[in-house]
Amino acid sequence: MKPYAVVGLVLSTCVSKRCDLLSLEDKTVCSLGINVNCSGLFISFAACLPASISTAVIGPISFLELIVPHIARLLVGSGHRMLIPYTMILGAFTFLLADTLGKTTAQPYEISASVIMSVAVAPFFIILLRRTVKKNG
Repeated sequence: MKPYAVVGLVLSTCVSKRCDLLSLEDKTVCSLGINVNCSGLFISFAACLPASISTAVIGPISFLELIVPHIARLLVGSGHRMLIPYTMILGAFTFLLADTLGKTTAQPYEISASVIMSVAVAPFFIILLRRTVKKNG
C-alpha cells in the first residue's frame, strides 16, 4: 500500500497547476493549448488513487472526504498548490482527533471514529449546504 500512496501523493501535487487551470472556462483552457478532457481524466485518476488507497486502509469515514477540503479551502484559499497538501494534513489531523475522542470519551469502551465524525461534522455540513443554497439562489 505504501508505494501506491506515495505515487498518489506525488501525482496529486504534480497536477495542482492543471487543477487551477481547469477552474477557468473550457474555452479559455482550450485556447491555452490544453486538452480539457485528457486533463480532467488524468486529474480524476490522480485524485482517486490516494482516496481509494486511504479508504482501503482505514475504511469509509463519514463526511471526512466531504468536509475537510471545504475547511481547508476556507483556511488557505482556492490555490491547489497550497490546498492539496493542507487538505492531506488537515484530513489526517481530523481523523486522528476523531479516533482519539472515540477511544477516550467512553472508557473502557470505544466509539468508532466514523460515529464521532458523523456527530461532530454533520452540523457543519448542514451549515455549508445552507450557505451554498443562499449563495447560488
